[in-house]
Amino acid sequence: MATPNEVIEKLCQIIDLNEFAIQEVDNQWVLIEKDVSAKLKKVFISPVTNPNCAFKLDGKNPNQISFYINRSAKLVNQGCDAIIFTFLENDYYILFCEMKSEFPKEKDYKSQFANALCFVDYLELMLKRHYNYDFQGFKKQFILFYYSKENTPMQNFGAKHRAVSIDNEYKVRPFPQNTINNNHVSLQELLRK
Repeated sequence: MATPNEVIEKLCQIIDLNEFAIQEVDNQWVLIEKDVSAKLKKVFISPVTNPNCAFKLDGKNPNQISFYINRSAKLVNQGCDAIIFTFLENDYYILFCEMKSEFPKEKDYKSQFANALCFVDYLELMLKRHYNYDFQGFKKQFILFYYSKENTPMQNFGAKHRAVSIDNEYKVRPFPQNTINNNHVSLQELLRK
């Protein structure tokens, strides 16, 4: 059985990180939203851990998660903004991150997280088949960043919003639960350690 570090290192060989890597600046991952109408343009997550495998699903065509899927097919095309395989305090995580504008609706991001989860399941199937590796021991976290006009760019959802479930096992966490300065967040805050 492979260690989590070996799994992450193998993923770095499989994923085209030249094309899809999440940018790293000053020991931070920089999540970037390129949509010109987006109100939340960047989120900074630190520290960058080593090893890690951080990549985006929206490459050359952000509205199509795979060229094998029909672009006009409802719900199944888009993935979340970032997937990060990382660790903190001897625990290993797969972070699914999505950035939205103010007051995001469930229909705007639920299928993106579900599609990203399907993509990660596919990666695990490839690892099992070819290398006898799996994601056992990795905890999955679904994080929704969004813009709020009140006080600072990012605030919690408030009483009107409820936690969204992707399925019976996974819930989306609106983030942050408190104020963040300049859209910077630490892994420790993100994972509530």
